[in-house]
Amino acid sequence: MVDPKARLFLFERSLAFIRAAQTPDGGFIACPSYPTYRYVWARDGAFTAEAMRAAGQADCALAFHRFMATAVLALAGPAGEPPAVLPARFELNGGLDRSGWPNFQVDGYGLWLWALRRQDASGSLGQAVAAAAETVARYLAVHWSDPCHDPWEEGGESLPVATLAASVAGLRAATAMLGAGPWRQAATDAWHLLLQDGVEDGRLRKDVGVAGGVDAATLWALAPLGLFAPDDPIHAGTVFDVERRLMAPNVHRHPGDEYYGGGAWPILSALWGLARLEAGDRRAAECAVAWIETTAAADGAMPEQVPEPMLHPDHLARWVAERGPVATPLTWSHAMYVLLALGLTGTEAV
Repeated sequence: MVDPKARLFLFERSLAFIRAAQTPDGGFIACPSYPTYRYVWARDGAFTAEAMRAAGQADCALAFHRFMATAVLALAGPAGEPPAVLPARFELNGGLDRSGWPNFQVDGYGLWLWALRRQDASGSLGQAVAAAAETVARYLAVHWSDPCHDPWEEGGESLPVATLAASVAGLRAATAMLGAGPWRQAATDAWHLLLQDGVEDGRLRKDVGVAGGVDAATLWALAPLGLFAPDDPIHAGTVFDVERRLMAPNVHRHPGDEYYGGGAWPILSALWGLARLEAGDRRAAECAVAWIETTAAADGAMPEQVPEPMLHPDHLARWVAERGPVATPLTWSHAMYVLLALGLTGTEAV
């Protein structure tokens, strides 16, 4: 049985870790104690801002949206036209990341527009944020179909289905916020491609037009993005495929994952729990949140992943030697825990 006091402790600690990871400029550091992740990702930050908004921490969420707006507009042309490439991540001050990591990832900008729409459906976030939203919407309208690196900084030669789903959500959010524009037709086109080439045997595949793959990141198309209704066969098929091939409640990324041996990710378990909860399976969602809680340290810090079990354990030592222990606390892990915990309460504040 869940101890309500223990869950409240972890919930409050998660909010505290997220606030501690926010820079004075409003960005969320992916992991303050892990040098490789001392950047602000558009993707991680979008989910984190949504978690803080849902938890009643609107000031924290709004600060992130303003960070993103400032960073985007600094790269835009004089009339707000988008640059050729918007980076996947920024330095803590909003400057360009020059680490050499793969930096062409479209998913973060679709997710940012989605989270921005969730923050304030009335569109009253201010002129700078609105201008940045239009710049990003124009960027997505051009680049949503481009092959790019997936949410894990891998690949780059195909279009990941998780990325395409994020673009659909972002382009739809742009249409709701900005009205008519090239993003409206792009949203329709992206949705048609998702249905035509992103689905295989009734479930979402890993990459558009590529048979056989599975990636747990596609779960975000189900929840919280809500692109498929709970009674849609694609919803059930995707959840079943992830469970069958990537386990649950301790969900893994994809079968070929060798990073730190390919462990289980609290982020993905939360996405699985949210999808199950949306389909009315509260028991599965409780299993997900309970498993995530087992990954927390005594101080409440949650890691990026845990070895329960590893898909490729022979690769663990190499990553530990190169980068040290697994990133902890991971801001995105705490954000997804908050979203799932709130979902189980049936409210947007605890």
